[in-house]
Amino acid sequence: MFGGLPTESVTWWSALLSRDGLRAVEVIQWLVDECPDAFVGRPLGEVCAATTGAWTDDGERLRRAIDGGRTPPPPILVSTPDLDRLVILEGHNRMIGYTRLGPAGPPAIEVIVGLTTRAAEWSEW
Repeated sequence: MFGGLPTESVTWWSALLSRDGLRAVEVIQWLVDECPDAFVGRPLGEVCAATTGAWTDDGERLRRAIDGGRTPPPPILVSTPDLDRLVILEGHNRMIGYTRLGPAGPPAIEVIVGLTTRAAEWSEW
C-alpha cells in the first residue's frame, strides 16, 4: 500500500474534515482495481452507494462505537499541498462508515493528512 509513497517528503498534519468534506475523499487505486464490483469509482460517495458485502454495515458499527463513547482512531489521508485530492491511506472502513452515517454522523471528524508535492509517485494515487 505504501508503494512509491515518498515518505521523506511527506509532512503530517492533524485536521478536522467536515461531513461535507467526505465527498472530496477517494479510495486508493488498489481497491478499485482489485474489487471492481464493490468499488466502481474512487469518490467515497460513489463507493458507499455501490459497495456490498463486508462494507455494508460500516455505518452501523461506527455508530455503535460512537454511541458507546469510543472515538475511533483518525483515518489517514494523503494529499498534495493544495488539497486538490484526498486519498485514504488507512481507515477505509471508518471513512465509509462516516459517509454512510450522513447527517446522523458527527459534523466533523479528526483525520491525519500527509501532504507532499510528490503524491503522484505513490502507486495508490
